[in-house]
Amino acid sequence: MILKHPLAFILTATLALGTFTACSNDDPAPMRPNLPATTGKAVRSISRLGSIESGYDWTFTYNDGRLTQAAGTLRKPSADTDRTFSYTSTLSYGPTSVRMTNTSGERVGLQLNMQGLVGQMTVNRNVYHFQYNSDGRMVSWTRTIFESSLGELTEYRSSATISYTPAGALQQIVYNGTDSRRVLLTFTQSAQQNVNGHMPPTVSKEMGIDGFEHLYYAGLLGKAPTMLPQSITYEYPDAAVPTAATTTTFEYGVHANNVTLCNYHVASGAVASVSYGY
Repeated sequence: MILKHPLAFILTATLALGTFTACSNDDPAPMRPNLPATTGKAVRSISRLGSIESGYDWTFTYNDGRLTQAAGTLRKPSADTDRTFSYTSTLSYGPTSVRMTNTSGERVGLQLNMQGLVGQMTVNRNVYHFQYNSDGRMVSWTRTIFESSLGELTEYRSSATISYTPAGALQQIVYNGTDSRRVLLTFTQSAQQNVNGHMPPTVSKEMGIDGFEHLYYAGLLGKAPTMLPQSITYEYPDAAVPTAATTTTFEYGVHANNVTLCNYHVASGAVASVSYGY
C-alpha cells in the first residue's frame, strides 16, 4: 500500500488546474492582413507636388506588421481649398475583424469577407461594396450615397469594374459616375515592378476609395497590381458632348529597389509628382 502526502496531492492538483486555466484563457491572435508591398518596403508617406489633381497626402504608422494609423490631408489644385481638410484614422485588429475610428467624426463600419478583405464598408448612411477575384484582386465596387434635403432622400450610385492582365497588372477600369456615363481607363505597363505595392496616384476615385486609400495600403482591399503603369488613356464614350480621349503618362524614380518618386504628365502638358517615403 502506497501512501501519498495530502500536501503533495493538493500541489499537483493546483498545478494541473493552473495549466488548464492558462491554456483556456489564451486569446486568438489579431489578424495580420498581407500588406501590398512584395520585395520592397511598405510605404510610410505619400506627398503630392506640382500641378496636382485632387488627392490625399498620407502618413502611415505600422505596428507589428499592421497599418494601425493613417493621417491624411486633402490636396486640391486651388490654393483656396488646398490643405483645408485633414483627418486621422485608427485601425484596430481582432481575430476576424477590423475596427476603424476617425477624427473626422464619420461612423465607419467594415465587414470582411472570407478572404479577410473588406466586402462592405458603411460611412454614416453611405454604403460601399467590393468584389475580388480568386487571386485576391479587386474586380468591382459600388458606392451608394444618400443625401437628404427638406425631408427628401436622394440616392446617388457610382461603380466600376476592373480587369487585369494574366500576370496581374492593371488592364482596364470601366468607371460609372453618378451621372451613369462611363469613363474607360486603359493601362499600358512600364517595365517597373510594383515592389512597394503602390496604387497609381490618379485612380483613387475610379477604384472607389478616394479618402480611404489607407485601407488599400493596410492590405484590406486586395492585392496590388504587379506592374506600375506607363500610361493611362481616358475615354468618354457616353459624354453629353463629344470629348477627346486624354492620356496621362508616368515616370518613376527608384532608390535601393524602392520607388521613391512618380512624375505624371497630364494632357495639358503640366507635370505633377508624388513622392513616397519609407
